[in-house]
Parts: sequence; structure tokens; C-alpha cells
Amino acid sequence: MFIETFGCQMNENDTERMFAFLKQLHYRPTDTPERADLILINTCRTRQNRRYTALREGIRNLRRKNPSFL
Repeated sequence: MFIETFGCQMNENDTERMFAFLKQLHYRPTDTPERADLILINTCRTRQNRRYTALREGIRNLRRKNPSFL
């Protein structure tokens, strides 16, 4: 699993909780999204524009590294 976090400290806390939950389901963290079998992008829920920008950038970066992504 790979989780990319954007936003405030609450997002960082949410990411830690997601990691803990997913570890219980036997997911293991990876250093890069290319090696992950699950990718989550955690963004600020109160800033809509930032969320869309983060998603676009995250997907764009993954496509550059792996053109068959999505």
C-alpha cells in the first residue's frame, strides 16, 4: 500500500489511522506507488480545489512513471 497525504495535521493523523487499519488487513507499506497494490490519496476535505489539484498531480505523476496506469 502507498498513501500520499496532502493537507493539515488532521490529514496526517487520518493517514496514520489508515495505515494501522490496513496493516490489520495484511497490507504492507511501500516506498513508492509503483510497488503498491493499493494506492490512497488523502487530501483535505474542507478545501475542494486543493483536493482536485492533488488528485490530478498524483495521477499525472503515476502515469509518467507507468503509462499503463489507469
